This record gives sequence, C-alpha cells and structure tokens, in this order.
Amino acid sequence: MAKVKITPQILRVWFSMEMGEQSIPDRFVDIFQGRAPRSVLAKHYTAKGVERLKIVYDKADLNLF
Repeated sequence: MAKVKITPQILRVWFSMEMGEQSIPDRFVDIFQGRAPRSVLAKHYTAKGVERLKIVYDKADLNLF
C-alpha cells in the first residue's frame, strides 16, 4: 500500500491538467468540477446537455494508469 496522501484538491488539479492537455476548453472543466460558467458568453453558449458533456469527457480519454 502506497503512503501517498491524495486529497480532493490534488485530484482537482490532476483532472484540470489532464483535461487541459487534451485541449478540453476551461469552461467544460469548470462544469465538470461543479462551477458555473463565469462569462456571459459561456453562460449562454456552453452546451450543458448530458449527451454533449459525455462527448467532451470521452474525448479526453483520461486514465489513471
């Protein structure tokens, strides 16, 4: 068993970095992490449907190992 302390903050940072490396826009990362879009454009023009978010998430193809 590894003695590494993984906190929610570490996971959020890892997730953000991995999504960024896959060229996923920040506005989608914010939605996945539970934050509302900040700008007026993002609020009104970011697709929030479950199907669209699934497409974006699957595109990232994240793997822990």
